[in-house]
Amino acid sequence: MAIFVVNNNHPIASDGNAGTEASPLLTIGAAAKIAQPGDTVLIRAGLYRECVVPARGGKEGAPIVYRAADDERVYIRGSEVVGAEWVPTSYEGIYKTCLPMDKLNDYNPFKIERLDIFPAWHDQMGDAAHRHSVGQVYVDGARLSGLGSFESLISRPNAFYSDGEALYVHFHKGVKNPARHLVEATCRKAVFRPEQRGLGYITIEGLILEHAANQAISKFWLDDFAPQQGLISCRSGHHWRIINNVIRHASSIGLDIGSEGRTKALDGMETPAVVGYHEIRGNEITDNGQGGICGLRHYGTQIIGNLFERNGNLGSCAWEEAAIKTHFYVNGLISGNTFRDNYCYGIWLDNVYQDVRVTKNIIIGSRASGIFCEMGGGPCLIDHNIIAHTLPGPSFNGGNGIIVHDAGGVTITHNLIMENARYGVQIMLATNRKYSVLYGGDDLSKPPVASKPCDCENIDIYYNRFVENTLGAIYAPMPGEHSRNVRSDCNDFNAGIGESFGINHTADYIKNESSDSIIISTPPIHGLTLTKWREITGNDTHSELIVMKNMGWVMLHAQLEPFLVFSIDKVTVYDRQLPIGGLDTDLEGVVLGEHAVAGPYSRVNKPGDYRFELPLFR
Repeated sequence: MAIFVVNNNHPIASDGNAGTEASPLLTIGAAAKIAQPGDTVLIRAGLYRECVVPARGGKEGAPIVYRAADDERVYIRGSEVVGAEWVPTSYEGIYKTCLPMDKLNDYNPFKIERLDIFPAWHDQMGDAAHRHSVGQVYVDGARLSGLGSFESLISRPNAFYSDGEALYVHFHKGVKNPARHLVEATCRKAVFRPEQRGLGYITIEGLILEHAANQAISKFWLDDFAPQQGLISCRSGHHWRIINNVIRHASSIGLDIGSEGRTKALDGMETPAVVGYHEIRGNEITDNGQGGICGLRHYGTQIIGNLFERNGNLGSCAWEEAAIKTHFYVNGLISGNTFRDNYCYGIWLDNVYQDVRVTKNIIIGSRASGIFCEMGGGPCLIDHNIIAHTLPGPSFNGGNGIIVHDAGGVTITHNLIMENARYGVQIMLATNRKYSVLYGGDDLSKPPVASKPCDCENIDIYYNRFVENTLGAIYAPMPGEHSRNVRSDCNDFNAGIGESFGINHTADYIKNESSDSIIISTPPIHGLTLTKWREITGNDTHSELIVMKNMGWVMLHAQLEPFLVFSIDKVTVYDRQLPIGGLDTDLEGVVLGEHAVAGPYSRVNKPGDYRFELPLFR
């Protein structure tokens, strides 16, 4: 088992060297060509502008490891420095330079228009930011807005326009001489990406990976559209460990962990039968234009203890915007992550989620909904999470804590769902689609065993604490042809703001023959009291009204230890009689007993003042 040392700051570094401390390699790519199963590529501190292309994967018990040297900062960037010569234009603050054409012969992101399935929506926005290409520009580390014409640049400082060869930058007023500033332009669609699909047992650890000009995810299931492709791409691989990295500033997605596209082959290579079993742990996944992680068709992946911030910040609109977005996700675990201020959904489980658990996550400030389950029959267990401060976003269902939409088989239990802009939990139908039932093994190439209507059925909402959600606690369909066994009980509801409930009639829809949309003739009802909600639905007969007050959060600044404080006037200890499998410990790791209190914290078992340190990853 060899160790290959890469150190581009060493005076004699060369890709012709042996790869020792005394005679290191110059590039990571050179090590990636020769590393064998069991080998480690040890990377010393430095800035490496390249895309690492592993030639092979490892084996069980003998992975190939790409690791930063202990306590050393290793940057891998998909950008190049531009601006060897800046030419002022006739407009104050706007300068012209050339793109590094020698680096862009095979892939010029400034000539590639961003894909989108809602171009009309963009037309309404006019010449707003980032509508032109997948290329990005950074000045002293800060990303600029990309515009679609030179004319629009005139009134927009901190922005750029490019025709694919020349680059025009409108610097802010503090820049008097552009040559004294670091200006970088993205030139590569990824920074770590095998050419060969299906490689296994690769570890990436302790690296800072940034600046990729990857295409937006749109109709990735069609041959004519770009597949899912992250700044790091597992390329339909298996048993990757992505540990303690910083993954940021991708034009589109930070990390792809699934089968890339729904086509049978990509780049002339068949899609592997077994994809997944990845461990994604302890990473900071931030500032990616469309989303943090995406994965279509993967099995057994665990996403644990990561920080997701400010993803979705390029405003793409193609139904794929989330800090984590999955399709055909089987036997998965999303646990102990922190989501903060993402401009998109927090977690979106879409067509299909099967045997998936979402537990002990802190999801705050999403600009859509915190957790979204769509087109599936489960089972999915959502437990011991805090979901709060969700804001209205570009989506029609933005602002909810949890939304279950054209879906079922979801258990929502022991969560704290508070201060969201719409409902705490929203359940409804919007289409008459069908989802696939998978056979349950890890060979996802096998055909589904059945397909079922996307009905709202078998949804349980137990032992949650709902506090000050603006429209109310729960919004659910009346029982009907397409809604069955939607149950809620033993929840605590904050008296006053958030006590209200809503009912929709989407389960008795009329099929729209021209599309998969539905026609609903009966308007919804909002503003129901708990008494009226019980009367109409028969739910929450044991649930209680409480008063939580003096709530305070420190979640906005990474320099501060995050915490949650509140006072509570009443606590009900429920007998744990409701049938919920799979639960073990609460958000603090306390083993659950035979009695239960609502919410994620077992020690909130009597009235009083409480303070909780929040597990924010650093």
